[in-house]
Amino acid sequence: MRGLFAAAVIAASVAAAPAISAAPVVVTSGSFASGDSIGQVGSYGVGPGRYRFTFATDAPVDLFVGEVINTRTTNIFCNEGSGPFYCGGDDVPLMPSLDPAGPGRWAALIEVMPFTITPGGGFIDRYETSDSCCGYDFAFEALGAGSYVLSVGGVPEPASWALMLAGFAATGAALRMRRRPGPALA
Repeated sequence: MRGLFAAAVIAASVAAAPAISAAPVVVTSGSFASGDSIGQVGSYGVGPGRYRFTFATDAPVDLFVGEVINTRTTNIFCNEGSGPFYCGGDDVPLMPSLDPAGPGRWAALIEVMPFTITPGGGFIDRYETSDSCCGYDFAFEALGAGSYVLSVGGVPEPASWALMLAGFAATGAALRMRRRPGPALA
């Protein structure tokens, strides 16, 4: 009976857990010779969530600079009584740098917000906010021949970690509570 309870807890934990992104995906990669100046600009689309962009090289580089670009757009809709109409907005680029994360590695965390509609007041009918993610750029000087890769992977939300730990605790408790066979009587 307790084994059935443990199985039910594990099944509920898996079903209720938010999706955790799979392994990192390669956005771009390439190779370089000693003395090359490398620079690249591009884009890669992701949905709402938290992401880690990682740039790695297998040879020493100098003067590395890089960033990930997420543009947060807010559109404002007004209403003079005849129905809502677009009356302004703003695009704000959010550009976290790819910061050193170890030898030959740089990383940036970025959060992409879901589309939201916020009611306004008075003349303003509503605000609509969305993110357009992600652009990237990087540049460096190669000190030797090698290759590079820029990848992106999802970062689990804290609730996912908590749910996973609760599932492990429940499984451990269920295993500890199992009856052990007593000594055989002769």
